[in-house]
Amino acid sequence: MPENLGPAPISVADIVRQIRSDVARRKKPGGARLSMPRRAAASQTAAAFGGTYSATLADFPGPAPIEMRREYDVHELLARHDEAFVRDVYRAVLQREADDDHLAGYVLALRQQRINKVELIQAIVGSSEGRASTVRIAGLTRLVRRNRISRLFKDRLRIVRYFFRWLVSLAGLPRLRAVLEGLELTMHAYQTENERAINTALTQVQEQLHARISANEARLLALDQQFAALRTGAPPASSPKE
Repeated sequence: MPENLGPAPISVADIVRQIRSDVARRKKPGGARLSMPRRAAASQTAAAFGGTYSATLADFPGPAPIEMRREYDVHELLARHDEAFVRDVYRAVLQREADDDHLAGYVLALRQQRINKVELIQAIVGSSEGRASTVRIAGLTRLVRRNRISRLFKDRLRIVRYFFRWLVSLAGLPRLRAVLEGLELTMHAYQTENERAINTALTQVQEQLHARISANEARLLALDQQFAALRTGAPPASSPKE
């Protein structure tokens, strides 16, 4: 038999990506709940040969690719994340799979926050291939307009903030500068607190997943021992309680 190299490590990023995809599926009416058919099949196969099975990332299937239709709602695409989002935008708008080069470039741009989801959809729809497509994305025009207004407001706000700080420094208004610095400190503290809360939640989710996997592996090991005892005629060991 081949040598058991052990399960592949599961990173926090993989867990977060899986949780987001499952939440997106559950938000849809009649959305499928998380199931583990591959884990059940692998466990039965391992038990039949007197072996044990360890969970890997493949036991947590990602969202199914979006179906190719002639019309979509933009929020149906926005519910996807990361690489699955880029692949499904290609399948929806261009009615084909994404090529590797563009897929890697868009995923990297999303992760580095150089482009948001609405801008990515707009870029693909506005390409030469996208303009030739007859697929309709309902609600995209409204989101593009809102995104442009938001971008314009942020750019102007950045310019006004810089100019205002320059005036404050030039006029030597320490009190007003202190107010601005206090606002910045408050926003930074609020952002830090949110990041701490998110990291704590992710740690708890990771611990719960590892605990669940460990408990399932212990039960599978006990079943393997009982099965081996039945084959040899020895009294089986008691299975661990949940």
